[in-house]
Amino acid sequence: MRSFLEITLKNGCFTGTNGLNVTEFKNYTVKGNGWECYIERSGRIFCRTVEEDKIIHYTITTAGYFTITYIEVDKVTKVLKEGYITDRKKGLENGTIFLSDGPITKRVAFFRSVGLQDFQNKYGINGGIKKLDPNTIYSVRNAHCNNLETSGDVIPDIGTFCEIITDGTKEKIGEVWGNTEELKERFPNCNAFELEEMFEVKDATWVIKHVKTWNEDKVTEYRILYSKENYTQIEIPDNYKVI
Repeated sequence: MRSFLEITLKNGCFTGTNGLNVTEFKNYTVKGNGWECYIERSGRIFCRTVEEDKIIHYTITTAGYFTITYIEVDKVTKVLKEGYITDRKKGLENGTIFLSDGPITKRVAFFRSVGLQDFQNKYGINGGIKKLDPNTIYSVRNAHCNNLETSGDVIPDIGTFCEIITDGTKEKIGEVWGNTEELKERFPNCNAFELEEMFEVKDATWVIKHVKTWNEDKVTEYRILYSKENYTQIEIPDNYKVI
C-alpha cells in the first residue's frame, strides 16, 4: 500500500508537511519520501524522484498547469500526464501536493486544491475522482452473511453494500444471484445472499459509486465520483453530504 508525503502549499510557499520521511523542510524546499521539491523564482513547482537511471519530474506552473514526465537516461523521455489542476481563470490555488513512495514506475503525484479537498470531504469522496463520462453501465454487488438463528456455529457478520447515486437516470438491465450453497453447507444456520446488479446510467453529469464492506466490527467505506465536469460545476443535493 502506498504512503504519501503531503506538502501544504499556501500563498506560493511550502507551509507544512505530514512529516512522512521528511529530511529537509524550508519555505521553498522539501525533501522526503524519495522526492525533492522546489519552488522556483518564477513560482513554478518542480518535484523530482530518482531510481538508478529512471527519473520522474512533476511540475506545476503558476497558471495551474501540471506535467508528469518519465525519463530513462539516454533512452526515453515521455510525458505521462498533463493538464490543468485548477480553474484556468484562478491559476494555482492553495492546496496540498501528494507524493507517493514505492518503485518509481508505480509512484503517484497529484495536487488537490483546498476547495477540492473541502468538496471531497463534504460528500465523502475518498475513493478519488474519475474524469470519465458517467453515462455508462455500472456493476453493483450486495452480499451478506450472518447468523439466521442462535446456534453453536461461529458465523462472522460480513457483507458488502453498494449503490449508484446520480443526477441522471439509471435503469436496471440485469442481475445475477450469487452461489451461496457452499457457505450454507458449512454453516446450516447461515443467512447468506449475494446479488450483482447492472445499471445503465443516462443523461448524467455525475455519478457517485458508494461502497461499504464490513467484517464484524471492521468497516471500510468509500465513494468514487465519475464526471468530466470541474467539481465547481457539479451540483450534488445536500442530503448526500457526509459532514
